[in-house]
Amino acid sequence: MKISCVYFETSIVLEDDHPFVLCIENPHEYYKMIRELTLALGGEQSEFTFWENGVQVRADKSGEILTDLFTFELTDKKITTLLYKHLQQSIMSGSFLLRYQEVSAEVERFLSELCAAENFALDYESVSAEAILKGCSVKPAQDYDSLLEKIICYLNLFAQLKGISFFVFVGLKSVLTDDELKLLYRHCSLHKISLLLMENGKKRSLLANERAIILTNDLCELVENIFEM
Repeated sequence: MKISCVYFETSIVLEDDHPFVLCIENPHEYYKMIRELTLALGGEQSEFTFWENGVQVRADKSGEILTDLFTFELTDKKITTLLYKHLQQSIMSGSFLLRYQEVSAEVERFLSELCAAENFALDYESVSAEAILKGCSVKPAQDYDSLLEKIICYLNLFAQLKGISFFVFVGLKSVLTDDELKLLYRHCSLHKISLLLMENGKKRSLLANERAIILTNDLCELVENIFEM
């Protein structure tokens, strides 16, 4: 995938084996560009455009962005919504359909008997698959021991529930070591997920497979490892 932006002469090319780092030293530009990327990943008009084989595509259909590495959870609303949609499809189109119908009928019998036992009129609705999932608080398990494992779990959920092909991280190099980044990059390469890292300046030397555009404080554009493309 190629990402174009009016702020850069160089296009951002995302490949699963070459994480791309966008280093923005100017605070105002850093904020503006993250804001524009967030708009694009939310399906809104943005200064960033995304292209596949020369055809413009919607970024929100195949990508995601994480702007806050300190408070994100595997039970974020977006993930939960995707999870319930996925599970409902599994219930309605797979071997669980008959069992769901049995459970639904049993719940309705229970409610009918419960309401009939009261001296006042009661009404109820048929139990839906979504109501069962929400009522039982079905959610991803918090099964991780480190921030790296949490990030990988987060990525895996979007990969399986949405089928993402790329992910944008804001400030990832501020919270992960080079060794941890290498493990994350290897995981993403194996699962064909391309990465774009947004950083407020160049934190340290690039890793061997990283490519970078550096926008200096006075808005000069520098590139590193782009010649390998």
